Amino acid sequence: DKADINLVVFQFEQTQCNFSLASRLADFVADLNAKDCYTFAIVREPLSGPIGLAAVTCREVVLLEQSSLGPDVENSLNIQQSDDAQRQLDDLATRAGRPLALMSVLIDADVQVKEFIHQENGKRAVFANWQVAAQPDADQWLARQQVAGGEPVSNEVALEYRLVDSIQDTAATALGRLGLTEMPAELSTPWLDASIEMVLAQGWLPKLLLTIGFFALMAELGNPGLGVGGFLAAACFMGFFWIEGLNGNVEWLEILLFVGGLVALAIELFVVPGFGIFGIGGLLMLFVSVVLASQTFIFPANSAQLSEVASNLFWTACLALGGMIGLLFMHKQLERLPMLKWVTLQPDEDPEDRDYRESVSHREHLLGQQGLTTTRLNPSGKAQFGLEIVPVVGSGTLVEEGVPVRVVEVRGNLVIVEAC
Repeated sequence: DKADINLVVFQFEQTQCNFSLASRLADFVADLNAKDCYTFAIVREPLSGPIGLAAVTCREVVLLEQSSLGPDVENSLNIQQSDDAQRQLDDLATRAGRPLALMSVLIDADVQVKEFIHQENGKRAVFANWQVAAQPDADQWLARQQVAGGEPVSNEVALEYRLVDSIQDTAATALGRLGLTEMPAELSTPWLDASIEMVLAQGWLPKLLLTIGFFALMAELGNPGLGVGGFLAAACFMGFFWIEGLNGNVEWLEILLFVGGLVALAIELFVVPGFGIFGIGGLLMLFVSVVLASQTFIFPANSAQLSEVASNLFWTACLALGGMIGLLFMHKQLERLPMLKWVTLQPDEDPEDRDYRESVSHREHLLGQQGLTTTRLNPSGKAQFGLEIVPVVGSGTLVEEGVPVRVVEVRGNLVIVEAC
C-alpha cells in the first residue's frame, strides 16, 4: 500500500496446503483485485489440491505447458458435507469470475463436473454434482458430457471454461502478455512482519505455551491468591490465542468460552471457595475453547476434520495431564528455588517443632478459644492460639490473614473456626 504497487506477479509451485490456508491466501489475492492491483499468476508445475485456488483467484492466470490444476486425491475435502467450504468457494468464484464447478474439483477428488442442458429453454451450463441438487429447477437440467473430475483438469478444458486465461511455453512468454521482459523485483518483507511469520511458523510454540499455561493455572488453583501462577497462565494463554488468531482459527465463540471459564474459576476461588460446579465448569470451558482455537471449524464435517479434532483433544488432554503431574511431583522442589521462595507461604516456626506439635491427634482443648489467622483461610489455612499455630478450616466464608477467629468445633486433628 505504501509503495503504491499496481501489479503483483505470483509464481506457483507444488506445495502441501489445506483448504483453510489456501482460501486465506485466495481471499488476500481477491482483496488485491478489489484495490485495482493487477494480479498475475504463473503456474510453473502441476498443482494438486487447494493451493490451486490461490492461483485461479488472480486476475490473469497462465499455465506453462508442463503444468496443470487438479485435486489432491490423498487429502481430499468432502465439499458436499461442508457448508462453510461451499460458501467460501462460492464467494471466491464470484469475486474472481471463475467457474465454481471447476474450482470445486481442486479441493474434492470425488466431485464430477458435467455439462448440462435445460429441457425448456435449451440453456447450457456446467455444474458439479453437488451443485445440481441446489438448483431450483434441478429436475429440468439434463446431464450431457463429463467435463472434469477425479483427476487433473485438462488444459484445454481449463482454458475453454476460463479457469485459466492462457497456456504459454515459458515464463518469459507469459510475462510478455504484460509487456515485461523480466520478472519484477521480489517484495521484501518488513522485519516485524518477518518476525511474526517466523513465530507463526513454529507449530510447537502454541503447545509449549499451553503446557506452561496449564501448569501455572494448576499452581494458582493449588495456592489461590498468590497471583504469580494466574499472571503466568494468563500471559501464556494470551500468547496462544494471539498466535491462533493470526492463523485465522480464533473467533468470538472461543473468546467467550475462555473468558467465561476464567470468570467461573474466579467465582470458585473468591466467592464460593472450594471446588464445585463453577470450578469444573470453568476448567471445561477453558478446555473446549483451547480445542476450538486450534481448528477452523466447530463441528467436524468429514473424516479429515474428525481426525483433526481427535488430535487436538489428545494433545490438549496430554498437556493438561502433564501440567497436573508436573505440579504434583515438582511443587516441593519449586518452593525451594530462590526465585520462587517469596511466593510460597513459609511457616514462622522450626519444621521439627511444627511436626512435633502437629502430630498431636486431639485438640479438644482449643474449643472455644480465640486466636488470629496467620494465613488466609480458603477455606483451610493456619491460625495462632496463644503460642500454638495449628491448621484450621473456615466454617464457610473466606477469612483473610490477621483476622480474629474462634474455634467452634474440634474433630480430632480437624479444627473448625469462624470469624469473630
